[in-house]
Amino acid sequence: MPGKSGIPASCRMLILFTTMACAGLGPDGQAADRDVPARIALTPGQIAAIRYKLPAGITASGLRCRDKRTGFHVGSDGFLNAFISEPYSSQFAPYTCTLQTSKGELVVAEVTVRKKAFPREQLRVDPAKVTLSSKDALRVERERKIIAAVYKEGSSGTPYFNEPFLRPLSTKVTSVYGIRRVFNKQQKGQHLGIDFAAGTGTPVKSSNRGKVVFTGNLFYAGNTVIVDHGIGIYTIYAHLSEIFAAKSNIIEKGEVVGLSGETGRVTGPHLHWGVRAMDELCDGLSIVDATADFPGFNP
Repeated sequence: MPGKSGIPASCRMLILFTTMACAGLGPDGQAADRDVPARIALTPGQIAAIRYKLPAGITASGLRCRDKRTGFHVGSDGFLNAFISEPYSSQFAPYTCTLQTSKGELVVAEVTVRKKAFPREQLRVDPAKVTLSSKDALRVERERKIIAAVYKEGSSGTPYFNEPFLRPLSTKVTSVYGIRRVFNKQQKGQHLGIDFAAGTGTPVKSSNRGKVVFTGNLFYAGNTVIVDHGIGIYTIYAHLSEIFAAKSNIIEKGEVVGLSGETGRVTGPHLHWGVRAMDELCDGLSIVDATADFPGFNP
């Protein structure tokens, strides 16, 4: 039955995002057993899901989207599941997602990109967090390399999660993804995450099951936890007052990673939540939406 959006539930399960056109459906509205690419429309920073029925007798060896290797999972039901994203600095060029298989290449998705306007805001922060001393500049560069190395190790090829993603807090969003920021009327940047209202000491939940791949204090992000959820998806929890998660441990969906705070470059206590997919920092709310009807992975 159609939901409030007017889109059939079967269509939403196939592409898992309400702004996308239905594709790969048979005449009865069920997932088709044939090679029909999904047609997906994204905006900068948005995440979408691909769910594609592989033809019988075919095995998959690699998926490329925007000429990038992309994580995926093929279950015992023969469905390929993958999550793709559009970078904030999008060139707005259409592209295809191509699956390398035992019988040649298959186009599993055709993607177009729509423009989106992002708001602006001005913030006052500690001047030492804007105009860096030589010591702090060296620290920032050192931390950049540490985080780059975390991501270079690569995400698990097998997903740790099998359920929809949830928001780490149920509080008000105080700063949206993509907002253009000016700090102290000087330094410009983009906010590539979501800020949630939270006083110091509010328990912060893991958005899904995953493996903790980083914990530590960073100059800008403060006390931070990074969780790998597999097939290229990470979540980031920043400005924490305390960290409870331990590196290399498996953390369950809804388990507390730490307490919110105001460490790092902040104007007050809150949670900064980031989501990374296809090597891009994305709008985390779009993965919550994209997995709302997620049917789960078959082993």
